[in-house]
Amino acid sequence: IEGSAATVQNVNLTNVHIGISYSPSSYAGGVVGYNSGGTVLDCHKPAGRVSSSGVAAYAGGVLGYHSTTNPVTGCTFSKTATGQAWGIGRDDRHNGEPSNDGATPR
Repeated sequence: IEGSAATVQNVNLTNVHIGISYSPSSYAGGVVGYNSGGTVLDCHKPAGRVSSSGVAAYAGGVLGYHSTTNPVTGCTFSKTATGQAWGIGRDDRHNGEPSNDGATPR
């Protein structure tokens, strides 16, 4: 997602499998791979895998990389189904660390 006017909202994905392997700056998310300015609202990924391997490859149950202060709100993912403990693989709102801020495991 690019641009502050962009919004991803009310997305429900089931049994979608997303995988990445190392190449510089690789991002995979159950709903969004890389968000540089948009807002993500009420998105859900109850099943399917999201995986990453290698250095600098970030994956999250909902977002791979959230590089904005805009909100992620009301999103859920299955950490068992997606294989991810974190809803957001890399979150600049948390100093580039993984987080579940707005992306709740269930």
